[in-house]
Amino acid sequence: MSDDLISLRMLVACDATADRDIWRRGAALASTPIDVIEKTTTAEAGAALKNGADIVVIDSGLAGADALIKQVRAQVPAPSLLTVADGAATDGARAKPRDAEEARVLVNRCLKMRLPTRVMVVDDSATTRAIVRKILGVSRFTLEIAEATSGSAALEQIKAGAVDIVLLDCNMPGQDGIETLAQIKRGHPHIAVVMMTSKLDKTLIEQASKAGAASFLKKPFFPNDIDQMLARYHDLGAIE
Repeated sequence: MSDDLISLRMLVACDATADRDIWRRGAALASTPIDVIEKTTTAEAGAALKNGADIVVIDSGLAGADALIKQVRAQVPAPSLLTVADGAATDGARAKPRDAEEARVLVNRCLKMRLPTRVMVVDDSATTRAIVRKILGVSRFTLEIAEATSGSAALEQIKAGAVDIVLLDCNMPGQDGIETLAQIKRGHPHIAVVMMTSKLDKTLIEQASKAGAASFLKKPFFPNDIDQMLARYHDLGAIE
């Protein structure tokens, strides 16, 4: 991260003083400086949103929460949205953090959506690489995209620069996807490798999973499939 990065803005819409205090203290512990704006009603939060926000936290129990969520989703560029609720997590909301440390973890996960994820597309077909790049280009995540035409070329590029995720075609001439996957994971175990394939069969899944594949994308896939994969990678769950 560059040294000249200014603080990000986090808008917290919550009417409970204790909950707002937890978010404030959690943000203070986050990996990036954050300016916290606290509002106790959705009307106040909606007005504050007009000044921009990088992260928005909304208590789902607030009156008008659904309308505020729609307003956040309509923002361009879209902030990271975290809806929280009392009790256990659901598909639409995270459980409220119990302390500043839990809040810090959630805030840092939101921050991951504001920072570029470095993705490499490995496929011998120029047409396929162009299609995948186009799909990646409309993701709600910020991505830095590189390409490689073969497994050996991918390995050379990985040695030369940092990569977070590799989207790897299973069927390539010469060094195939499974062999490339195994070599990537041996040398760079922190890199997540997602296998791209037109046919998901049991043998392929078993071989790739054993070699360390993080997940699979069945061709054709779409922007929502990419976003779901990236959300799992960042462990974002109900964070949008």
